[in-house]
Amino acid sequence: MSAPGPGHVSPARGDEADLYRELQPRLVGLLRATLVVGAQTLEDACSFAWVQLISHQPQRGPDLLGWLYVVARREALHQTRLERRTPILERAGDRHLLAFRDPAQDATRERAREALEALAALPERQRRLLAMKAAGYSYDEIATLEQISWRTVDRQLRRARARARLAGEEGEGGEP
Repeated sequence: MSAPGPGHVSPARGDEADLYRELQPRLVGLLRATLVVGAQTLEDACSFAWVQLISHQPQRGPDLLGWLYVVARREALHQTRLERRTPILERAGDRHLLAFRDPAQDATRERAREALEALAALPERQRRLLAMKAAGYSYDEIATLEQISWRTVDRQLRRARARARLAGEEGEGGEP
């Protein structure tokens, strides 16, 4: 006799509704206590666990809540990883969304755009050294990796910061 395939759904046992009423509040409580995720992710993860219970019909017993918890927790972590990888983009043509935007966010975005433009205007070597410093490398580590002296690292980083500062002041309408 062969094992059921991946698309196989076991027949319901009839106790699923009672199990849901009994275990769902406890499952949500356990997940809330152990994960820091949004309410929607929590709800989706619990729903996924119950669908898996209906599909796979695991053995009922005292460890059923543990089984549901493991399935829901894995799904919540999976969803969180996917959310981190998925950029949230605004559509430029949505005028109604633009009307409700926070002006403080617009100012922050504008400053970030100006900072990126200032960085893009730097020579490639200075951009690279600034990126390494921002990533946490020490002057000595940068000097070793770039095969230059400590003094050159210091001088290039000071020049890069000064250029970026000047570009930022010009963007604000100030005198250089």
